[in-house]
Amino acid sequence: MRRRLAIVLAAAVALGLATPWTAAQAKPLVVTQNYLAVGDSITAGAGVSSIEAFPSRLDAASKRLALAGNMSVSNATIDGVRAQLTAFPTTFPGASPEAVTKITLTVGANDIQWGEILLFCLDRPLAFPCASQDVGGGVTFKTLVDARIVAFSAQLPLLLTEAHGQYGNAKIYVAGYYELFGTRKQTCRLGGGHFITAADKAWYNATTLSLNSAIKTAVADANALIGHRAVKYVNVASRFNGHGFCDSATPWIIGPEGAAPGHPTAKGQKAYADAFHAAGAR
Repeated sequence: MRRRLAIVLAAAVALGLATPWTAAQAKPLVVTQNYLAVGDSITAGAGVSSIEAFPSRLDAASKRLALAGNMSVSNATIDGVRAQLTAFPTTFPGASPEAVTKITLTVGANDIQWGEILLFCLDRPLAFPCASQDVGGGVTFKTLVDARIVAFSAQLPLLLTEAHGQYGNAKIYVAGYYELFGTRKQTCRLGGGHFITAADKAWYNATTLSLNSAIKTAVADANALIGHRAVKYVNVASRFNGHGFCDSATPWIIGPEGAAPGHPTAKGQKAYADAFHAAGAR
């Protein structure tokens, strides 16, 4: 039996058959510290352990990456990420911006107050959809959020060009966000007595996709300003399909009673790691 197994394994190596990458794969003992993680609570791994957050997963899985530092902070906005990029060289003794060849970045949710939108939309009566609620002066919540996305999309290209100026040898990978709710057209029960109506969850999902579109456009605008493709957009939303709240499969998102509601679970963090890996952050 052992001889047959050895023959099968030898044949697989000879044919160059690849196996799925995992955090358990061995890596060289000496790797230049070339990977910098910046961003918000997604990168920080809110609600999971540090080794379950996607930067640690990428570091452990890739033979060509070594995490120089994870500067991410929960609630970070564009200005917060800008500060993270600036602070990295002085935060880690011996850190070299020139040695950084990969940067992963998550930003945008706090700029449009994504969490506050969710809280506003939860547990609302069917007759009072959150998108159309007046927040003052005849301005609807939808109008306010749309304006925040526009303002954010105007600022992000500048942040990305600044990052390229600071880390000229690095490819910058910017991830979008995931839709929290599935596609079922019915009220979604979240646990802990909380719910969201079909109309409100559809608008919330649409807002997420609108934010993702703004991020993708900003990446293209930044590359135009830089003059080459130094920045890459990473689509994460599709990897969460079927794993939102009220989907048939297990959610990859922490529920309302968890320590970090709305954030990726360990499996959700793996989905981020997989997306970055597939995009070239490896």
